[in-house]
Amino acid sequence: VGEAFVSAARYGFIDTVEFLLGTNRVLPGAVSDAVVVAAHSPMSNIHTMKFLCSKKQATPSSIDRAFNECVSDEAIVTVFKNASGWGRDCSFFRFDARSVKIVKLLYQDSRVPGDVVGRALVQAACSGQAEVVALLLHDMRISAELRSEAFAMAAICENGDLMVSLFDKQ
Repeated sequence: VGEAFVSAARYGFIDTVEFLLGTNRVLPGAVSDAVVVAAHSPMSNIHTMKFLCSKKQATPSSIDRAFNECVSDEAIVTVFKNASGWGRDCSFFRFDARSVKIVKLLYQDSRVPGDVVGRALVQAACSGQAEVVALLLHDMRISAELRSEAFAMAAICENGDLMVSLFDKQ
């Protein structure tokens, strides 16, 4: 039953996964294996992962392997850059709720270089995104040059509150 369970998770067959788990014949090790396999399989889907994780039967190490080992450093940086408007004209870019969540989730990740976090601070200052500015303001990886640029952007955008918070960190 365990092998069939893992195989069903690999291919995203959620009905089969649910059925087999409901038989109470799937061992905890198979649930952990299924989580890792489903996370790495291009044929699985988010619904299968949600279901497996919601059952809280996988080990913490399998959850860690599923969500941390398969994400490349480059992918983390790319997602952070996209969420923070990297390379886009700040007068046309606005942080939406999704972008803010992504920045909050990833800004402390050691794979995101300080200059990338610094550029996100500049973009947030230019966009008037106080929540992101407050979050990134204390990151010690951000250079004085990028902090100054963020202050200048807040001044250009005439955002007094952001100017004060950025000035205090100069």
